[in-house]
Amino acid sequence: MAKKKTKILYDSPVVLTFSILCTALFLIDSLALRGKLVSTVFSCRAAFTQPKFDFKNVLDYFRLIFHVFGNVEWPVFFMNLLAVLSIGPQLEERYGSAMLALMCGISALVTGVLTACLGNTVLCGAGCIVFMMIFLASFTTLGKKTVHLTWSGLLVLYAAYSLYSQNQQPRISLEKAGVFSAFMQQNLVTFMNMAGGICGSLFGFLVSPKKRAAPKKPAFSDSDEIAEEPVVRKWSPEPKEKKKSKSAESEDTVIGTIDL
Repeated sequence: MAKKKTKILYDSPVVLTFSILCTALFLIDSLALRGKLVSTVFSCRAAFTQPKFDFKNVLDYFRLIFHVFGNVEWPVFFMNLLAVLSIGPQLEERYGSAMLALMCGISALVTGVLTACLGNTVLCGAGCIVFMMIFLASFTTLGKKTVHLTWSGLLVLYAAYSLYSQNQQPRISLEKAGVFSAFMQQNLVTFMNMAGGICGSLFGFLVSPKKRAAPKKPAFSDSDEIAEEPVVRKWSPEPKEKKKSKSAESEDTVIGTIDL
């Protein structure tokens, strides 16, 4: 019997393409270029950093969206990639590749604009896209008037991890700012990622309500009448040649084929 061939499906083009690009850029930058590629191209400059966001530089506008492809730390890279590959395929299947790519772009753009206007540190990474996917999955369950604790727990855990990773950076002196102000400034990147994720998920929630609702079956249709009418078929004997050919075909199917 012929062996069954295993098919490899590129089932989620947006999620897989995004993950492959992030992985390739991270490996090239960390192993070969020593962080120069992300720092110069795939990171968004903030309003209160040196160098600041330059409104006359075309490359800075490129960084507003494409900062999501840059990563500088292994733990953050693995966590973001794991979340995207876990949640992204089911969202892409539900909303479509074009809609998911648009929502990712909106989340990246909103986060980049907030960083350029209010940020105090250089921004890179796919945190805003992860928050967008978690919020979007949560909104899908809210549309059915149910709250799934799994999505809530995932949101809390990822937010806590994002705050923890930000607090590993050099702290802001409490002498120059109060405790609350220092906390907000220290974790401003996390809050801007959450804001970008909320904007992207709300866009997807508002523009595609039809895909969340199951189509209603009509109570009565013309096909029902046709189905109820009995179908009368006349029997006619088949020629002997056709019977022989069918038996030969059945024997060939049983024997199978051999690939050379």
